[in-house]
Amino acid sequence: FWGHMWRFDALVQAGHIDHAIAELDQLEPHVTAMGRPIPRWHLLRARIAVAIGHGRFAAARELAGQVFDPISDRSESRPHWWTLMQIGRLSGDNRGLPGDPPLSQSGNPIGALGEFLNRAPWHLAFGREAEAKALLGALPDVGSTRIPRFVAMLIDAARCTVASAVGELDIAAAAYANLRPHAGLHVTNGAGVSFTLGSAHLPLGIAAAALGRTDDALDHLRAAVAANEASGLPPFAAEARYHLAGALRSRGRPEDQQEARQEVRRAVATADQLGMAPLHAKAAELAERLSGRGLDALTPRQREIAQLVARGHSNRQIAAELHISERTAENHLRAIMINLGVQNRVQVATWITGAPAE
Repeated sequence: FWGHMWRFDALVQAGHIDHAIAELDQLEPHVTAMGRPIPRWHLLRARIAVAIGHGRFAAARELAGQVFDPISDRSESRPHWWTLMQIGRLSGDNRGLPGDPPLSQSGNPIGALGEFLNRAPWHLAFGREAEAKALLGALPDVGSTRIPRFVAMLIDAARCTVASAVGELDIAAAAYANLRPHAGLHVTNGAGVSFTLGSAHLPLGIAAAALGRTDDALDHLRAAVAANEASGLPPFAAEARYHLAGALRSRGRPEDQQEARQEVRRAVATADQLGMAPLHAKAAELAERLSGRGLDALTPRQREIAQLVARGHSNRQIAAELHISERTAENHLRAIMINLGVQNRVQVATWITGAPAE
């Protein structure tokens, strides 16, 4: 059983998804012969990870309904919620999840890492930056020995994405440095794959863009598109195309604009085809911005907030000055970044002040 399982792990990490699926097909008779719940649990989780990577969200949800926690023997378990969060993050469909699933109070370090991996990107998909930032802040430092090696790539990749989105650029830089040596691999866990994020170039590109390293970001994101397409992982290829379009727009060269428009149109088309509602909304917004509307697309309130960002105000300071909640300020800032096609508040400030991009 573990021989096949570990080969599956290695093949997913190498991006050989078709061969990885064949390994699961060879494994299935052994799992059936054993008749034990834990091997069946691992097999189903592996098939769910592949289904999500293929963008077959309905199939992933159906498989998730067959997964029972081998300890508690029930589906309403935290691993089950985590699977539904992975599906929900990409599809926008949160069926089966409580409105705000409670955090684990077990004190288990692996459980705490799992909460971040699954919950923080899910919060970001629905505009809840404060919740994602809190989960990010609760992690051990980048490179800590408290993070087991079999989830280290996943943690670094998710840290790149989440830290970039919430403006924690020091964390994004550290996670980028830790993940960069593994750029040629796909991001996944080991000891039984239950999660894949596609090519490591995607989170690396997101972090590089947030850090103002636009040329590096473009290299990573173009590589992410190619690697995810080659591996048959269209959701992650579409995400890479969206971020590539944003990075091209941020660089702002005349020759970049046509490529940016092409990439974001492809992202919109894939998101529409697969039912990726959160990405579709963001990519469609960016496509409109790339049509040339620019700052005119911001509402008066958004322009007011963007000016305060350019003056160095935090979300809390913006909320106090404008007599709105901090959550409202966060939501406005997220909309501003989407409208302008930028990745973080530093780039918002650069855009507003008219200073050259880094």
